[in-house]
Amino acid sequence: MNFRLVALDFICACLGEDVDPEQNTALRSTARSGHLHWPTVIQIANDHLVSPALWVALRARGLTNDLPTDVGEYLSELHRLNSTRNEGLRSQVIEAGRALNAIGVVPLLLKGAATLLSNIQDDPGYRVMRDLDLLVPESQAKVCWHALRSLGYQPTSVHNGLKIAQAVPRDFERHHHLHPLHRPGDYATVEIHKASLPQPHGQLLPNEPLLGNATCIEADGIALLVPAPSDSVLHALVHALLVDRAHARGLIPIRVLHDVVKMQRHFGDRVDWDIIRRCFRQVLQEGVWDDTLYLGRRLFHFTTGAGIHESLATRLHFTRTRTQVRWPWADALAARALCFSTEDICARYQCDRQQLIVNWLRLRFLASILARKIIPRSP
Repeated sequence: MNFRLVALDFICACLGEDVDPEQNTALRSTARSGHLHWPTVIQIANDHLVSPALWVALRARGLTNDLPTDVGEYLSELHRLNSTRNEGLRSQVIEAGRALNAIGVVPLLLKGAATLLSNIQDDPGYRVMRDLDLLVPESQAKVCWHALRSLGYQPTSVHNGLKIAQAVPRDFERHHHLHPLHRPGDYATVEIHKASLPQPHGQLLPNEPLLGNATCIEADGIALLVPAPSDSVLHALVHALLVDRAHARGLIPIRVLHDVVKMQRHFGDRVDWDIIRRCFRQVLQEGVWDDTLYLGRRLFHFTTGAGIHESLATRLHFTRTRTQVRWPWADALAARALCFSTEDICARYQCDRQQLIVNWLRLRFLASILARKIIPRSP
């Protein structure tokens, strides 16, 4: 029995869709069995940004008294701190929305920002967010960006925890969002999006239908848009699986699958799973969709109106993801193997997907790696 896999299965089952008393009894038995390595449970939950959500799930299932005292206190405190942080993020969204409304723009809230002001979120502290994503019409993006600058926001040199200033600076003129903005004392950066997704994935959720299908909500007198249910699910999955490349890397996107579970519970039949499958098929990624549904069913007991095309490929992908959880070195090896892929090279050097250019940049990247390995660093 591998303690990392036991921890993974426990986390996913807690966050999953099966809320039967028998499932809770099984989880209680696991928590009390001594087979759980709690530091590993905490590590995996933290790595996937689901520790506050795990506490909410354990509390809802009546399992908090079955945890070791220090584990319960730790998860409870993380949830409390994240609740406070999310209150601050909500205030940021309201303030930004007020500034954009003043210039005639109603922004669309993407990803976590939408959960802050919609009733999907049954607990204000369950979801951890890195930044706030606001989609506006492309023609008005720069005006909106400067409107936030007038509130004291400044372009930040850090994006998603990584320094932007690097050997090849990110070209935000060509990027799907403008330069991230941050204001001292605030909890998160704000990104003004010209498109919901970077190319070549932007064709799946073009602005006009995305904004046209959105629902307008009012919060503290501010008008804001939230995506339609199917668009919310599609955006979350495409971003995690294709943009962030969780599928190619063999990663289990725990936070996103948990988000999809919550959206399925909340929206029910309003999510059109057939449309989502057709979108993946449109970009020749139907296998990614099938693999992900299979992961969701096996780990989260996730059921949808969409049938799962189980095959040898889906089972092999499931085995691969668990192998990489079991042995972290396999996960690191998979990440290294992808660093020369077209997607990674284009992201690193902000280049077009022309094969001649990509191959030249592969050589350049290899040369930089060899130089770091061969040339000794100055003392």
